[in-house]
Amino acid sequence: MAPLDFPIIAEAHDAMHVQHKYWSRKPINVVRAHIEASTAPGDIVLDPFCGSGTTVSQGLILGRKVMASDLNHVATYITRNTITRIDVGELLVVFARIKEAIARKIQDLYKTRCPTCLSIDTTETVCVHWKVHHPFKIWYSCSSCSGKKGKKGSRKRENLHKLPDSEDLVLLDKINAMAIPCWYPSVEIPPGIVFNQARRDVSRFDELFTKRNLIALSLLRNQIDLLPEVTSEERAVKEQFLFTFTSMVHLCSKMTPIRPSRPYSSFWATNSYWLPRHFMESNVWEKFESAVLGPQGLIAARRDANKKIPVTTRIVPSFEALASTPAPCTCIIQHDAARLDELVPPDSIDYIFTDPPYAGSIPYLELSTLWSIWLDKGARVGELFDKEILVDPGRGKDIACYCSMLATFFARAFSVLKPGKYLTFTYHNLDIRIRKAILGAVMQAGFELRSIIYQAPPRASPAHTLRPFNSAVGDYIVNLVKPPRLKAEGKEAIAVAKQDEGVTDVEVEIVNLLGNILLDRGEPATFTQILNYLDVQLFSRPWYFQAHVDPLSILKKHVGTCFVHVAESIGSKKGTKWWLEPAFKEKLLKNRGQQEVIPVSRKIERYLHEHENELVSLPQVDIARAVLKVFNGILLPDAKFLEKAIKQLKSKIK
Repeated sequence: MAPLDFPIIAEAHDAMHVQHKYWSRKPINVVRAHIEASTAPGDIVLDPFCGSGTTVSQGLILGRKVMASDLNHVATYITRNTITRIDVGELLVVFARIKEAIARKIQDLYKTRCPTCLSIDTTETVCVHWKVHHPFKIWYSCSSCSGKKGKKGSRKRENLHKLPDSEDLVLLDKINAMAIPCWYPSVEIPPGIVFNQARRDVSRFDELFTKRNLIALSLLRNQIDLLPEVTSEERAVKEQFLFTFTSMVHLCSKMTPIRPSRPYSSFWATNSYWLPRHFMESNVWEKFESAVLGPQGLIAARRDANKKIPVTTRIVPSFEALASTPAPCTCIIQHDAARLDELVPPDSIDYIFTDPPYAGSIPYLELSTLWSIWLDKGARVGELFDKEILVDPGRGKDIACYCSMLATFFARAFSVLKPGKYLTFTYHNLDIRIRKAILGAVMQAGFELRSIIYQAPPRASPAHTLRPFNSAVGDYIVNLVKPPRLKAEGKEAIAVAKQDEGVTDVEVEIVNLLGNILLDRGEPATFTQILNYLDVQLFSRPWYFQAHVDPLSILKKHVGTCFVHVAESIGSKKGTKWWLEPAFKEKLLKNRGQQEVIPVSRKIERYLHEHENELVSLPQVDIARAVLKVFNGILLPDAKFLEKAIKQLKSKIK
């Protein structure tokens, strides 16, 4: 067994993994492929930053034992509910009871009159558009006059819109005068990285919601509280409906900007508590019903889990129970990764796959507090912020503190992993200081590097769509091994650099590395593409961790002498890529004894032509896998180009 040393085609998430939002969720087929390559059935897999539970679900599907922990109790809550097998029929029965008890009461909060047929009993409000404190558009459907004939004679309700009329404004005045009937999270928002954004406009978490939606959410949360929980089956059903509630509560907040392309579809737009001036107020019952019956809802997710999670799966309370229980089984527990040695004995883990925090990129505890306050009724706000591994100047945690906390984690991970076994972790950050911190912590712990892979995502992130030339895309997947015997250097591995090596020499070294990376690709590249391969080169040069250099600054410094800007477009966005200055390019070619620059696209076309007979009969995904085994790192092809080239190859057998 050996870890994968090439990327694979990432697939979209399945139903059970899209039911509840979480950040930085890895493609499940990528996680599964790495677990399968590095372990055997019955092996113990550890994920100490389990997040939304992809390692757990895929480990169980492969027949492994999975030890999962996370400092964030919301993460373990999501993981546990994601893998739950349950009777879908019973869920539907309980949902019908909830609907009968509460749906009409909530829907009455959103009643509006159709201006076409003048009926108020045939309409359902989908959402209301607001500008700060004033509603200015109501999206609704009307069963009398908004139906469209669909296929096979069915009628599909069309969403219509209207200006708020006097009746709508009177209803809002009435609602604003009402007392909120049940518990709601009237909890102060503490200072924090993303909390501070909300604190510019509001002071409590309940102020993130309109009064109408707060009333509706309090009624719904209370109705779920009233569900019976005498038997284990009843408790599981209740937990699933609470899970469904937290899966949609953020969509009913004021943090949902209006999208012109989807004016009645809400989403949490950024990893923050940003309150846009123009926002949508979604109908709480409509959102909850969709979260139960929709394509990404409870019923679809549980059917998916019932199909994929082995029926023999057991959830156990401790590592000791995990070790003695036949696979598949899992232990899911809230725990601090920096104290991993208190949870797991030394030399007991067969494989670690995890996704540690990226400095301050995603403050998980703060972001998930919105769910936590509704889940725990405000009882646990801020209790673990000081232990979270991230850069948080407001709490006195700088880069040095982050490095120290990360180094502690990797040291604990090294301790619990069996000698000769592998640790795979992912990271996603363009800040060179953070990248150095992560890779430096790995070296300090005593791990040996096997490979660093650039793994493209199944689709571009919103950030990359907006900024395709300078945003982090995809992930680095780093494969490490715990050597059978710890080398004598230990933590001194980072200090191997020559004492007399000056910054100028380091700069020349990096300039040559950057030049050869571009020459390998054979065509202009974004800085992100360059950086995707530069880390692989720099990890094996320990002097890099001592040198105070930034590759992007070096690129900019040598524009005109070694590098040039090339204007290009990616979709509708215009920007610049990096390429070689002609004289510098000729120098590099001469050093290699190479006559011409060969673009990566031509290299791939040549590879497909030379291997046509063995590839043409394979499925497209297997052809892509074969190509990516050879062309990765800086040679990683553009996804659209690869798809087109494979289709041309497959067309030859028709």
